[in-house]
Amino acid sequence: MPGSTDPPAGVIGVNGLIPRRLMALAVAAAIAAAGGCQPGAAGPRTVPVAGVVTFRGEPAAGATVSFQPTSPGRSAAGITDASGRYQLTTTARNDGAVPGDYKVVIVKFPQTNTGTGPDEEYRPAAPSQPRNELPEKYAAAETSGLAVTVSAGSPNVCDFQLQ
Repeated sequence: MPGSTDPPAGVIGVNGLIPRRLMALAVAAAIAAAGGCQPGAAGPRTVPVAGVVTFRGEPAAGATVSFQPTSPGRSAAGITDASGRYQLTTTARNDGAVPGDYKVVIVKFPQTNTGTGPDEEYRPAAPSQPRNELPEKYAAAETSGLAVTVSAGSPNVCDFQLQ
């Protein structure tokens, strides 16, 4: 509504603002998903990618795993479930990633469980100061030290044991 100071419905975070890191991940995913799309194009060829993320030996439930290509290409992302398992999505749910080399970013913000059953939906809680629950080094491709190669063969299993 013109002149309204109310945040749009569904906006999360402090004062109705989306935390910068979450916004950056969302924008990167949207750009990657839209890049190179043409009407009628089937999209990039992807292969399944899944794995488990643990932090100090425990499952990292509700963590966002982002594969960022080291050369021009599409990123892929997934969110871990209660047992730390994730599946990547590039353009369609759980379709995997395009074969290639990636740097990996993993973040975990406070979560609230908004669903029931096996396909539970997670979304960030709205604390006054969202704080990554994993060491900050894993929040940037340049510092995470996590890199993988997704091969054309299937399946690609990429587990991450964070300290």
